[in-house]
Amino acid sequence: MDLRRLARYSSRIESIMHGTLDWEMNQGIDALAENEDWELLAVMALTAAEVPARRMAERLLENEKYLYLVLPGCFRRQVRRPEIIDSAGFRRGAFRDLDATDMDDEAGIPDHIRETADELAEASDRTRMIALQRGLEQDNDGIRDFIVEALAQELMASADAVNALVLIACCSIWEETRRMAALKIANHKPTVRRLAEAGRANELVQISQASGMESVAATVASALTELIPNLKQENNTRVLKFIAENHPDAEARNSAREGLPPENAEQ
Repeated sequence: MDLRRLARYSSRIESIMHGTLDWEMNQGIDALAENEDWELLAVMALTAAEVPARRMAERLLENEKYLYLVLPGCFRRQVRRPEIIDSAGFRRGAFRDLDATDMDDEAGIPDHIRETADELAEASDRTRMIALQRGLEQDNDGIRDFIVEALAQELMASADAVNALVLIACCSIWEETRRMAALKIANHKPTVRRLAEAGRANELVQISQASGMESVAATVASALTELIPNLKQENNTRVLKFIAENHPDAEARNSAREGLPPENAEQ
C-alpha cells in the first residue's frame, strides 16, 4: 500500500477511526471512497470502532469492492475496552474492616487471615483471566457477521462476492465466521455447482470442513462426482478420500476409493 495515501488523511484519522462526531466520521469515509482508497478502507476497518467499521464495509459493498472485505472478514477483532485486574484492590477490600495499626504494611493482621486473603485474591485473578480468555476465543464482532451476510446476498450476481466468501470460509481466524461463511456457500446450490465445475475441489473440501456438518459434506461430495476421474489422474488423495468417506452413493464412494493408495483405501 502507498503510505502517501494514508498521509493525506492525517488530520482525519482519529475522527474516522473512533467516530466521535458522526459528521466528521462520514466526511472522512466519504473522502476515502471518492478517492477510491479501497485498500486503505479495508485496513482501517480491521481496528476501527464498530460504527465507523460498519460504514467502511457499507462503502465497499456499495461500490462492489467485495474482495476488499476479505481482510476484515478474516481478521477483524471485536473492539473492547481494556479490563484491568487489580488484585491489590481486592486484597485491600478484604482488610477494610480489620483494626490494623498500619494499613500500608498490614501490621496487626494475623498471618492466617492474610494468607487466606492472598489465596482469595489469586483465585479471583485466575477466574477473571479465564473469563477474559474465553471472551477472546468467542469474539463476537458484529462487522464480520455483517460482511458475510452481505456477501451471501451477492452470490448470484458477482464472482468477486463468491471468491470473497470462499476466502473467508477458508481463511478466517474465527471458527464461527468460517462456519457461517461455509454454510452460506453450502446452502447455495448454484454456487456449489459452479465451484465444482471450475475444478475448485480443494476449496470445497475446506468449506465442508469449516461447516462441521455431515449434511454439507454429503452435498459437497455429491457435487464433486463428475470430477472423480480427474482427481484420480491428479492423484488428489485428499479430495478422493473425502468423497470416499462422505458421498451418499456407494458406487461413487467405491470409485473414489479406487484412486487411493492401499493404506488410505482401507475402511
